[in-house]
Amino acid sequence: MKLSKKILEQHKKEKVVLDKPYLKFESVKDIFKFLKTNYVFCLILVLVSVGVYLNGVTGEFVSDDIGTLFMNPAVSNVSLALRTGSIHTIVTAILFTTFNATPIPFHVFNVVLHIIIVLLAFAFLSNIFPKRVATFSSLLFAVHPVIVEAVTWVSGGVYLFYALAFFTTALLFIIYKNTNSKGYLYASVATFTLFLLSIRDTQLLFIPLGIVVIDQFLLEDKFNFDSVLKTTPFFVVGGLYA
Repeated sequence: MKLSKKILEQHKKEKVVLDKPYLKFESVKDIFKFLKTNYVFCLILVLVSVGVYLNGVTGEFVSDDIGTLFMNPAVSNVSLALRTGSIHTIVTAILFTTFNATPIPFHVFNVVLHIIIVLLAFAFLSNIFPKRVATFSSLLFAVHPVIVEAVTWVSGGVYLFYALAFFTTALLFIIYKNTNSKGYLYASVATFTLFLLSIRDTQLLFIPLGIVVIDQFLLEDKFNFDSVLKTTPFFVVGGLYA
């Protein structure tokens, strides 16, 4: 009987170790240090991403690209693009006016942005899951077929900005949870607000709900109403925008 209890306690201890996150960031600097320390795996993520999407770099403009680029006055004039306040329109205008109607630069930009997002995803996952889960999930995220449209379709590049907004907002929120520093909570809300105003799309309103899910199901051991209340600023910003 005593032996069974010892085995059970040992199993519980092992489970706690396996369930612990790979590490916990306490500042933005920690993110860069983490990526630098894990440069070999980061390089693998970069090479895998490039390898998967390299064949799409030479692709032509298709479907909505024609209307989005050639029939949009803001895309052919950077000044008009700046007036829209849309970061995707501004970037598209800069690429279009610099390289004319050459699709390769647009595809290269999407691949580079995807790589940045993959590295952010690796940092994000490493703060929530054990190392093995974080590394495998990051690799899966880098090559998952569901992301192909966002990376290889020029007009679909706006979806990459959605992902960039989510991971930067979420990482800052996680640092807040790790440190209990309200400065990072405000920074997370400000980042969400900035992306909402610069991307100008209500589809970003999924982020507040995503923050609550991360908070209650991945960071908290059990339901914490006080913690949910602290996510209210995200919903206030989203409500004001909507």
